[in-house]
This record gives sequence, C-alpha cells and structure tokens, in this order.
Amino acid sequence: MLRNQYSLQYFNSYNAMFQTRSIIIQDLYSNTTKLLKLLCQNFIKPSLLRDDLSKLVYSYPNNLLPESEVFFGAECEMEIKNLPDSIVFEVRTQCLKCYIKAAEEISIRLPLNNNIFKEITFLDSSITLDASNRSSVKHFPVLTNVFENYISPTKLIEEWRELPYFFNKEEINNLKNMSIN
Repeated sequence: MLRNQYSLQYFNSYNAMFQTRSIIIQDLYSNTTKLLKLLCQNFIKPSLLRDDLSKLVYSYPNNLLPESEVFFGAECEMEIKNLPDSIVFEVRTQCLKCYIKAAEEISIRLPLNNNIFKEITFLDSSITLDASNRSSVKHFPVLTNVFENYISPTKLIEEWRELPYFFNKEEINNLKNMSIN
C-alpha cells in the first residue's frame, strides 16, 4: 500500500507552531510563506519560487515541473519504481492534484495576502532592534491606515527609525532574549 508521509510533515510542522504558549503573530507570515514554498518546491519550477507565490496559478502547466521531476518523497519514489507505468502515472497525477489543491487552499486560507501580517513582523526583536535588518519594514502603511485614529504616521516612522539607537548593546541583547508575551 502506498503511503506518503513526506508532504504531511510540512503541515505537521506548521500546525505545531500553533501549539506553543508563546506569542507568534510576528512569525505567522514568514512561516506561512515558508510552508507554501516548501510544498511548491516539489512541483513548481524553481525560478517561480522567488516570486509572490500567492499570485501564482498553481495548476498552470507552464508553472509545473515535468511529471518525471515532481517529487513525492524518497519513500514514495522507492515504492512506485517497481509498479507498472500506468499505475505510476496515475499515482503521480493524483499526488500532483493534491499538491496543487493544497497550495491553492494555503493561498486562500492563510495570511499571504493580508498585508497587516507582513507589517507585523516588526515585532520580531531581530528586526526591531537591529538597524541593519530593517529593510522589510520601512514604514507602516497598513498599520497607520487601520489605526489612523490612534497613531500618528509621522511619529511612528520617527520612533521606528530611532528605536535601534535608543538602547545600548547590553540592553539590546537583554531585550532580544525576552519573549513578546
């Protein structure tokens, strides 16, 4: 009997992220992107994995690897290699359909297109307190729009720019070792 545990490991790892008592909202976007890339690297051409995967049409034939290069895990590959070609083709076709459907559902259900989750990565102390690691967050258009009645966009940007220089090295190290919760 064919069983493919390989692709389930992606979902299990992602799901395990939610089993923590720690605050992880700052990691949600990056971990969702990672989940999608890990899944897609099995069936999408590598050159397309650098682009915004949420806009990719996963079922478009020109985006797919050749059928013989689609990867289903070493265990599955070993199990199907001695099967008749017609069965191997059917297994590969059905597994590819599962990959495509999973990628589509991830894009629909998870926060890839929610820009507030992109911006909220600033809560990660390695971004907030490191002046050289801030290229992903320069200003906060979504947050300032959502919270326009509560925050001043200009003051927010000024404070954001000053933050990594406000603390000395020892204080920064202490802050980086603290959790958000």
